[in-house]
Amino acid sequence: MPVVTTEKIDLGRLLVDYKLMTQEQLKEAEKVVAEKNRDIREVLRELNYVNEGGINYVLSSYLDLPYVHISPQIVDPAVVKSIPREILERYRMVPIVCLDHEIELVMADPTDVEAIKEAEGITQCSAKISIGLADEILEVIDQIFGKELTQIPKPPEEILADTSGVAFVYHHLTEAVTEGVSELYIEPTSTQLRILYRMRDGRLEEKKPQPLSLYPGICARLKIMTNIPATGKESNILTRIGDKEVYLHTSVLSSINGDCWTIKILERQKQIFKLEELGFQNELIEQIRTIINQPSGVIIVTGPPGSGRTATCYSLLSEVRNKRVVTIEEATSYQNDEFIQLESKADSGLKSAISSGADIIMLEDMSQEYVLKQCFDTALAGKLILGQMYHPSCFDTLEQLIKELGSTLLANTLLMLIARKKVVGAGKGVNYLYEVLIFNERLKTFLREGDLKKVKEDAEKSGFRSLSSLLKEKMSAGTISLKEVF
Repeated sequence: MPVVTTEKIDLGRLLVDYKLMTQEQLKEAEKVVAEKNRDIREVLRELNYVNEGGINYVLSSYLDLPYVHISPQIVDPAVVKSIPREILERYRMVPIVCLDHEIELVMADPTDVEAIKEAEGITQCSAKISIGLADEILEVIDQIFGKELTQIPKPPEEILADTSGVAFVYHHLTEAVTEGVSELYIEPTSTQLRILYRMRDGRLEEKKPQPLSLYPGICARLKIMTNIPATGKESNILTRIGDKEVYLHTSVLSSINGDCWTIKILERQKQIFKLEELGFQNELIEQIRTIINQPSGVIIVTGPPGSGRTATCYSLLSEVRNKRVVTIEEATSYQNDEFIQLESKADSGLKSAISSGADIIMLEDMSQEYVLKQCFDTALAGKLILGQMYHPSCFDTLEQLIKELGSTLLANTLLMLIARKKVVGAGKGVNYLYEVLIFNERLKTFLREGDLKKVKEDAEKSGFRSLSSLLKEKMSAGTISLKEVF
């Protein structure tokens, strides 16, 4: 049986000897290794001098070890689970079979004697080594254990010590979910790795920067976990973090310092609230129910991130009767078997929904100018559009819509605007405030004339309550602070 040497292998020299790279390339790679204290394998791959397959081919030949491609179908799940997932991912190795006290171990780095000893110690078997691709190994581990983050939290010093990226990714995703983060950013600079959290109220919080030596492992781990295609830049997966099911929408932006990762975190909701439970004034609920069942027109729910726009939209849709409903979201927030739910970008999803014969189309984001215009054109053609935007109030939204679409188109199609705001009460409880602007014939006449002042005055006479007035009212009652008002 081939034996892995305990002597240190000069991988760079070996690759030159096998004519897979030049002496000049080796010198350049060694310079980067010395300057940044990086592993030569990572440097060679980043410089595109030699890929992992080339490195494995050389090691397979030099060490007389088999070079194998693995998949979940050729491994024994019980054998894989005989070694803790954390250890398998840390060393990028996976056992595939165990016979007569000998375990066959596929490793990305067959020279890692420490990993071999750990596997033998845990299983009480001698190890027979083969070489495999790291991505394939991690994918098998994910398939066998399931794409869940179920490790024990790590102290900071262990996160820094683990160059595989597993501990780092686990730590920050679990922390982000716990803290209610909407987006996680991982960005390499020329000197360090930046980690930023986008909180649900829009604040950007920067965490302690980390050394660049962690970056290659983090990228490799994220590519496996998020199912980013080899040639792609976006993915969307449903996974479990702790006791919560979450969608991770991942996108990659290439910069001069490397790939910048954006991970949007959306907790999957199970309960769709009734309108009465969302805080709407009782006198408005029947009007809202009538409007959501109109045959055509546009309804917009607006507000900042984390204000609950999607929750409001699903509550509105729960009032729909005998209609074909299609929802368009990058990640589905609420599962409802009565709707056709598309996970898609707004523009392509809207085209599909229109051709499917939908009566009502809900869009997670209709802010793009092209999508916005198409939504209103679709409403004119006889569909009901329920869309979301990000403006802070109804009249801010209306002002922007007039600029982009003109007042005549709005007057002919716009049925209702709902603006939503999340506030923290004096007792630290969360409250949600709404303003609802319903376009009756008088308001449509003023809107057609482009007279926003008259629209506002007439709406207030009919009982419209602005968010600013509701905030001041709650401040006077002592239920929220002055900070929340501004």
